[in-house]
Amino acid sequence: MFKNMLSKILFFAYALIVFTNFSNNVEMNNQQNQKLQDPNYVSISKEALPNPNEITYRALDSQDNPYLQTRQTRSFTGRRTAGNLEQVPSAGAPSAKPHPSDPTIHNAKDITDSVIQKVSSNPVVEINKNEIIITHKAGLFGGSNGVASNVPLESAKDATLEFKIKFSPGYDFKKGGKIPGLAGGNTPAGRENVNGKGFTSRFMWKSKGKFIAYLYDMDKNDGDAGRNIKSGFKFETGVWYTIKQRIKLNTGQNNDGILQVWVNEEPVIDRNDLAFMMESPNNNIDSIAFSSFLGGSDATWSPDRDSIVVFKDFRYTIN
Repeated sequence: MFKNMLSKILFFAYALIVFTNFSNNVEMNNQQNQKLQDPNYVSISKEALPNPNEITYRALDSQDNPYLQTRQTRSFTGRRTAGNLEQVPSAGAPSAKPHPSDPTIHNAKDITDSVIQKVSSNPVVEINKNEIIITHKAGLFGGSNGVASNVPLESAKDATLEFKIKFSPGYDFKKGGKIPGLAGGNTPAGRENVNGKGFTSRFMWKSKGKFIAYLYDMDKNDGDAGRNIKSGFKFETGVWYTIKQRIKLNTGQNNDGILQVWVNEEPVIDRNDLAFMMESPNNNIDSIAFSSFLGGSDATWSPDRDSIVVFKDFRYTIN
C-alpha cells in the first residue's frame, strides 16, 4: 500500500512538472510569435554573426548598417528602432545598445587642431592647450560679436561629430545662443532661404540652458530662422558635457534623413524623418558650422555680464 501511494505521488509530481514546462513553452512561443509578426522586429541567427564562437559579436542591419554588439548569445530576436537594430534581451544575456559612433567600431579622428586653426584668430577666442575659450561680451549679440566659422571636413553621407562643452560658472544664458554642429554645401544660416544645395544642423541653448537642435533644412520656411527640435535636456554651468551628433543624409528629396544626438552618452534626439538637402554626388556633410554667440536678432538676447564658454576634444567619424 505504501508503494502504491508513493508511486501515485511521484506520478502526480512528474505530471505537474511536464504541465508547467508545457505552459511556459506555450507562453514563450506566443510572445515570440507576437514579436515576429510585428514589422518592427527582425530575427537574427548566429549565421549573421562573424564568429559564433566568440564571446562578443557584431552584426549588421542590412537596411541601415548600424553596428550591433551583443554578448553571450547564439541567436536572438531584434527590435528595429529608428532604423537601428536593438537586441530584445533574453534571460541571462545583457542587452545590446547600438551606437553608430562607437570608437571600437569606427576610427574617430581627432580634429581639434583643425578647429583651433580655423577659429583662433577671432578676437573673442583664447586658446589654452586644446581648449577653445570664447568670451561673450556683456551687451553684445550676433555672429560678429562671437564666432561664426565653417571648419572643412572630409565629405560623407553619414558622419558623427563629437565635442565637449562647458559653460563657465556664472554664465548668462539669457534668451539663448548658438552651438556648433555638422553642415554641408552652401551652409545656409541667418534666415537665408534653403535651396536644397546645403544645410546646417547646429544646436542652441535657450533660456535657462534648455538644449535644442537648430536646423536649416528643406523643411524650413522661407524667411524664418532655423527649425527647432527639442531635446528635453538642460545645461548647467560649470559642468563639462560631451555632445555627440550623428547625421545620415536623406535620399533624393525624401524625409528619411537621420539625426541622432547624445549628451554624455545618453540619447536626447532620435529623428529619421528629415530632409537635409537634395541628394547629389556633390551634396555632402563637409563642414562644421562653428557658431558660438548669443542671439537672436536684437539686444534682448545680449548677456548682462561677460560670459565664457569652453570647447575641446573635437572628433569626427565617417560612419
